[in-house]
Amino acid sequence: MKLAISAVFRVLTRAFSYVSVVSVISSGFAGILAAIFLYYGVQSIHLDVNQEFLETILVLSLSGWVLFAPVTGFLYGLFRGTAKSHWFSGVTSTFRNLNQFILIQKGQLIRNDLTPNELQKLLHAINFYPFLIAIIAFADVAFNSLVAIIKAYQLGFDAAAYPHLLIGSTIAACIHAGFTLILAELVTGNVRIECRRLLAEHSIERKSEFRSTVHFKLFLFVILYVIGLYISNMLTYYNRDNLQSVIYFILLTILLSIFFAYLIFLVIYRSLKQIEQAVDELRKGGRGMLFSFSIDKEFINVANGINNAAITIKDYQNNLEKKVKDRTRELTEAYGKLASKDAEIQVELDFAADIQKGIVPRKNLDSNGINFAVTYWPMGKVSGDYLDVFHFNESTFVLICDVSGHGVPAALITMAAKQAFSDAIHEDASPAEIFSKVNTSLLEKVKTQDYLTAFMIKIDKEKKVTYCNAGHVKAIYFKFSEQSFHFLDTNGLFIGAMSDAEASYENAFLQMYPKDRIFMYTDGLVEQTDKTGDPLGIDRILASLKEFKDTPVQQLHNNLEKIIREFHSNEPQKDDIAMLSIELTANWDVFKEKYNQGLIDQKSGNFRSALGHYQEALNTEGNYPVLYYNMARCYYQLKEFDLAEKYIIMFTELDPDEFRGFQLLTTILLAQGKKEAAADAARVLKELQPESEVTKKLLDLTGI
Repeated sequence: MKLAISAVFRVLTRAFSYVSVVSVISSGFAGILAAIFLYYGVQSIHLDVNQEFLETILVLSLSGWVLFAPVTGFLYGLFRGTAKSHWFSGVTSTFRNLNQFILIQKGQLIRNDLTPNELQKLLHAINFYPFLIAIIAFADVAFNSLVAIIKAYQLGFDAAAYPHLLIGSTIAACIHAGFTLILAELVTGNVRIECRRLLAEHSIERKSEFRSTVHFKLFLFVILYVIGLYISNMLTYYNRDNLQSVIYFILLTILLSIFFAYLIFLVIYRSLKQIEQAVDELRKGGRGMLFSFSIDKEFINVANGINNAAITIKDYQNNLEKKVKDRTRELTEAYGKLASKDAEIQVELDFAADIQKGIVPRKNLDSNGINFAVTYWPMGKVSGDYLDVFHFNESTFVLICDVSGHGVPAALITMAAKQAFSDAIHEDASPAEIFSKVNTSLLEKVKTQDYLTAFMIKIDKEKKVTYCNAGHVKAIYFKFSEQSFHFLDTNGLFIGAMSDAEASYENAFLQMYPKDRIFMYTDGLVEQTDKTGDPLGIDRILASLKEFKDTPVQQLHNNLEKIIREFHSNEPQKDDIAMLSIELTANWDVFKEKYNQGLIDQKSGNFRSALGHYQEALNTEGNYPVLYYNMARCYYQLKEFDLAEKYIIMFTELDPDEFRGFQLLTTILLAQGKKEAAADAARVLKELQPESEVTKKLLDLTGI
């Protein structure tokens, strides 16, 4: 059906002209609605008119639109724009440009030989045309009304009939013009899209366009609604004894209002659908360019904003790829020119690799009821992948990053990222807040086009997980109770790419339970290929995670490493690979119960009972630093200073940045008379919290 309509439209356009055909479709259809409305209205209010006058009104209403817009377009279709008249130059230039530049053929809407200036003229004409034809429609009804009034005068109508004729004419003019405007915009929409697309493809800057507003269209709807109310009241007044005609006319008014609202919201819906499709395409990595169907400035402004964003993102990507290629080329040339210094460079790279390996934690990470496993495989000696774990008393932060590019430049960015994250992370911060601060820091420090993706999770003392993704691959969450796997993701742009990214980061949440796991990795894992070029892929990784879900996380990593080696065999590694797994220990619920019982006893002063519960918790889970701190406090209250000293030293070794541990250590050592050791602890305390009154008092007691 749609193809048949398109074929008929093409035939009619070639036979007459684009303007005449569109005018018939829009103004003609609107004219029929206005004629029916006016004819029925005149009959319904019982004007003292004869049948000849009613027939005159009907003929004028149905034929008037033929004498204006279509005939004008038809004449320009015949002359094909050769007329040079300056009479109503705005009208003639609009019709002339539309008829000259639009070529309705199968698969083509606009002539392909138009100059930039002609494309600009066409865009202006196709935007102005709906308003122009609506004005002509209004003038059409005004002209018809004048003829009708003259006819009424000739027939000797009573003076009371003229106000009704004037009101009815105004109503018909509004209906005719309003429907003409909306229908013309709908019919010409595809040409408008194509014109804007051609201007964008040829990088032609669009001049100021003639625009409408959504508010204006809604205003037209309100006018139609008010007209309907007015006529309904008039009909009720004049037809008190026969409400059947009132009901018929009210139904006609309701149908017209619904149809007009449908046309308005059809324009709005098509525009919103365009925006949705463009944003979705941009999100998936496509062009994401939007060429608005509408003439409303609201949608045109949104389209311009989306297009500017799409261009900006593509520029970032293109510049980044070019930067990486340029840097790789420069390094290749440098290696060729400095062959004699190759040994020195290799030594420096080995040194850099050692430094980088030192910033990636791999051992002794288990803490606070969480078991860790780490795999870190640089493609070369240095890597663009980076991962880290930050332990606090009540929280643990886990981070994995992937810097754009490879080699030394990417490794340098990882060092800058390490420092930026270390400065930004504190126990009360959320991952989204940290990403925002690091984004600002890297933009200030890194002046290249390099950026990084990152995924961070924060686990609090209740094992509630807060996570945020900054353009990184999704993490995989294994929920033990359901034996199910889920992908974790949030919104968030790359870090260090643009300042606007700071508002894009968002947090999401989940609750971990014993034996739940989270698996984090960089894209080099799934992109590794075998000798046939087939990538390892996420499906194989997910299958392995399911197969080894009951093994300890370190054994899981050992198995994954074996699978990766066997898969790529002797093929070179395609990218840096990093993997990090965390698992909440199976006995966490038991530990938490014993630990909380100990806290209750400690607060009530029952220190011996508290120590018993703490010892049971320690036997269940030995990597919870604050447990040692509380045990030291209990032994101190019981004046068993040697045991108090033992446990507080264990606490400071696990958390050397926590000033409370050194406060208690200094106090315990002073209680034992170990003034020199207490002075050493107090010096550390002075560095951690120099302004504290407790610190100053302890410094005085130790004689510092």
